[in-house]
Amino acid sequence: MHIHSLVKLAVLSLPVIGLPAFATTLEQASDKTIVEQRAALAQNTINAGIGPQSPRDIDNTLGVNRVVFSPAPSSENMNLCNIHLHKNAEHKGGEFTTFAGNGDGYGYNTGYKYSGQLTAA
Repeated sequence: MHIHSLVKLAVLSLPVIGLPAFATTLEQASDKTIVEQRAALAQNTINAGIGPQSPRDIDNTLGVNRVVFSPAPSSENMNLCNIHLHKNAEHKGGEFTTFAGNGDGYGYNTGYKYSGQLTAA
């Protein structure tokens, strides 16, 4: 994705961030809140050539994005940027398939929990 598209996505997503439907505590956001947020994001990205990063089911190979990306450079040639952690997986796929719930409306406590079996240490 070009930097111009990333900036556009960030700017177009701002009205979603300001939705009054966002929860203000660690309580679960209602399904209605999530539907309103997704509708606002969809409305603000019409004809922008971009869409939400998540939620995505990365096991689902269907899609209409015809953009072909080149392989990533080696780790020695990458810059460290946007390093962050998630309590749960941001995307559904692999062994992260148990939905954690809507979260608080700000992205905390949502995503997909690990569904696999860990081996003994």
